[in-house]
Amino acid sequence: MLVLGAVLMLAMIGCGGAGTETGVLYPGGFSATPAYSACPAEEKAVLKVVAGSQLGSAANVVVSMSARSGTASKTAWIRLDERGTADYSFDTTGLPTGLWKLTLLSSELSANGTAYVDVLPRKKWDEFNAAAQQASPGTLPAHYLFLGDSLTDFSRGFNYVDQVAYWLQKTCGGQFSFRNAGVGGDFIIRVWQRLNESPKAYRLDAYDGLFDPPPTRIFIFLGHNDSKLTSASGFTLPMVSLEDFETTYAKVVQRLKSLTGAPVTVMSSTSSVYEITLPLAEQLLASRGTASLFGKPEMLEQFNALARKVAQENGCDYVDVYEPTRTHPEKRKLFTSDGVHLTVEGNHLIALELLKYLGRR
Repeated sequence: MLVLGAVLMLAMIGCGGAGTETGVLYPGGFSATPAYSACPAEEKAVLKVVAGSQLGSAANVVVSMSARSGTASKTAWIRLDERGTADYSFDTTGLPTGLWKLTLLSSELSANGTAYVDVLPRKKWDEFNAAAQQASPGTLPAHYLFLGDSLTDFSRGFNYVDQVAYWLQKTCGGQFSFRNAGVGGDFIIRVWQRLNESPKAYRLDAYDGLFDPPPTRIFIFLGHNDSKLTSASGFTLPMVSLEDFETTYAKVVQRLKSLTGAPVTVMSSTSSVYEITLPLAEQLLASRGTASLFGKPEMLEQFNALARKVAQENGCDYVDVYEPTRTHPEKRKLFTSDGVHLTVEGNHLIALELLKYLGRR
């Protein structure tokens, strides 16, 4: 990897392995390998800090580490050795479970970076570990490509893509890589335009080098924006018609297959918390005169039925994450305050469903 400016590479070597999105570089800062790591409560995650080769001698450079999860915090100082490296044990003993954001800062190198340690209850960690042990990523080396909307794009560094990658890297080592090509606000027509390099495509550059390296499996996680209801129609018509969704989805799948030869896995949209999304849409309509209504159950189910149909007719696997989110006993904990986007717990659910799917194949 080309080193630009001040780059520190963090290798998580504790808690059973590491995973990374290849090609990620934070100029003038740190890159983290992995950006996300899962650790059982009361154990230690070990970070290996490595100074970039273009920094020259980084011996005795001090790096500060601050970690925060909710209102809890932890701090430490890390001193690099004569090789510009250091190991730091993030001890979770006595710390609350949850996602810990680790911020590393070196004033001497004018560099900073972020990593995440997800401190899980032992039962949850064991569940993930068991699913990962059964999961088969296919022929190695494997490279997964994830396409989707904001549920794929947001919370990078610890979302379901990062979690799946971490656990697969844990079992496959350096033979697994991935790319998250999710784009917030995406719907199937935007994906189709971008695949065809249409000049009018929204964020066309988001797919630059999309198939480099060639993916060995492609996941598509869409439907949330396609199925949202517009206030212009009195919240009766979706943003994308059912007919356009089905025909365009089929074209996207066929094009991806023809361009890459990789198998495509179609994912349903999640459920949403309609008791939240409906009053939010009504409030926005009253205050702004326009709004979108996300997550109406009947509409989501119609779009998911078409996604399943497209998968079946085009030889694709289909993963249902709608029912697991709809029927979850603590459903609201899966979603943020808008009732649509995923919390850390929601991302846990999606990641675990995908690992289980890879174990069933």
